[in-house]
Amino acid sequence: MISGRSSPENSVTYGALGLVWVVPYRERGKKQMLKISLIDSARHRRVIVEGRLIAPWAAELRNACEEAKADLLGRDLVIEMKHLTTISQEGENVILELINGGFKFRCRGVFTKHVLKQLTRRANKSLREMKR
Repeated sequence: MISGRSSPENSVTYGALGLVWVVPYRERGKKQMLKISLIDSARHRRVIVEGRLIAPWAAELRNACEEAKADLLGRDLVIEMKHLTTISQEGENVILELINGGFKFRCRGVFTKHVLKQLTRRANKSLREMKR
């Protein structure tokens, strides 16, 4: 299970449904955020990603997904990407790593679906090239 970590840069909250990470980041006077929620049910464990997936948080998403993979006890793990407003190159790289690692995704929104579709094509192309 993901352990609670807290620092001035981020906050972790345990709620009735699971764990929520909120990672604030200031860029040019604007506060930018990424929210990673972990929701457990009897059949699934969902990692819900919302906000801006940019360089400071790409590693946080990778770590959260790897930690969420532990102790599944036969449940499916799904990374649900919704309400994402920005995905940087670093964010795309992490998503591609997760796709190649066998993680399953569910998306909401035209932007997120488009990015994930392109990354899935890249992953499949790389896989086909490796098999040659």
